[in-house]
Amino acid sequence: MSRTILSSIATAARPAALVLSALVCLAGSQPAFPQESDRTARSDPPRAGSRTRDPAGQPAAQHPLEPALRIAESCRQSLADVEDYEAMFSKWEIVGGRGHGHTMRMKFRTTPMSVYLRFENPHAGREVIYVEGRNDGNLLAHETGVKSLVGTVALRPDSPRALSESKHPITHAGLANMLEGILAQWRAETKLDGVEVLYYADAKLRGAECKVIEATHPRPGRDVRFHRTRLYIDKQTNLPVRLEQFGFPERPGEKPPLLEQYTYWNIRTNVGLTDADFDVRNPAYGF
Repeated sequence: MSRTILSSIATAARPAALVLSALVCLAGSQPAFPQESDRTARSDPPRAGSRTRDPAGQPAAQHPLEPALRIAESCRQSLADVEDYEAMFSKWEIVGGRGHGHTMRMKFRTTPMSVYLRFENPHAGREVIYVEGRNDGNLLAHETGVKSLVGTVALRPDSPRALSESKHPITHAGLANMLEGILAQWRAETKLDGVEVLYYADAKLRGAECKVIEATHPRPGRDVRFHRTRLYIDKQTNLPVRLEQFGFPERPGEKPPLLEQYTYWNIRTNVGLTDADFDVRNPAYGF
């Protein structure tokens, strides 16, 4: 990637938005995927042999997205019992015509909303903390190595500088925010015709068994943001664990370009996170 958060502070060019690119996977002329050993940017379809247009014999008269919404809404109750969690998190987004991907460790608490991120790849060791209602509404971040001499940097999560390489601010991070975003999208799309919805009952994601909902729009339109959307739901926990958003192909016969992918794995819920887990004074952190 280009300049780091520290050089951006010194030059006022391309500031610490690199930190926020965590927030929150193509062929032809599309940007290449990052070379990550964990293959987080994978966009292959789930096991096609298991797909169906109807998950449970739903009436044909309803909109194709209504059964999908009911399945996704069931995840909300599963999340209602989650007070905090630790997880691995990866994201891939195309912003400004370029692909940006990161893998990191995450700690998340629901009340007050609190996020801790430690980067694994790239920028290993970079840390970010955000706690709703604290630090004057800023996120706090630091680099590693020589760049750490600048110290901890405070940034507005929604500032143009912070969002220059990320679609979503840290205030939109987490499983619940990902789920609510797709629910709002699909509710709005129930007003549209021509949507095809497929269900993959036996998908795999990093060894976990998942069910996948795939919604596809046949053509671009004023109210159509994405050509195809996939939501992965862990069968054991009923938690949403991956969201993929694809754009429309530029030419017939081309694969749709993957624009966004957010993946959570190794999720451990209700581990008892405290204020210390979201405090720059934590001796285990590098702030």
